[in-house]
Amino acid sequence: MKTSDNGIDLIAGFEGFSSTVYSDVGHPAWGYGHDQRPGEPLPTSPITEADGRALLAQDVSIAESAVNGNVQVTMTQRQFDACVSLAYNIGGGAFATSSVCRLLNASDVAGAADAFLLWDKSMHDGQLVVNPTLARRRSTERLYFMTPDTTAAA
Repeated sequence: MKTSDNGIDLIAGFEGFSSTVYSDVGHPAWGYGHDQRPGEPLPTSPITEADGRALLAQDVSIAESAVNGNVQVTMTQRQFDACVSLAYNIGGGAFATSSVCRLLNASDVAGAADAFLLWDKSMHDGQLVVNPTLARRRSTERLYFMTPDTTAAA
């Protein structure tokens, strides 16, 4: 499956756009949450929003591969988009081992939806604590995941 335009907008809205490099959990990032890859140079001048969208498309394709490669059941477009948003944020490896993925593969859609809410913590002073921004994101992803659509694909 591919992420819908609405799914891309969902991710872009969560990530926000930065034309310059910033620190994302100690790693250089820019655009719509694009993390610097090994060997990738940092931009030396501000990037355009179009450049940011191009990076977003590349990064979304990585998250799509994680979801497509690990979810073995049929999903609606909205379920897929929500899973890609989660994988984009937590990484493909974390998504693959997540309870969201496990429960979805067990056809426990409600359980998978609720499992989105478990990914609401970040490190603060060496401890995992609920991050209000992540809590809002996970709540929105859960709602998006649970909202019916008419598109189902394998």
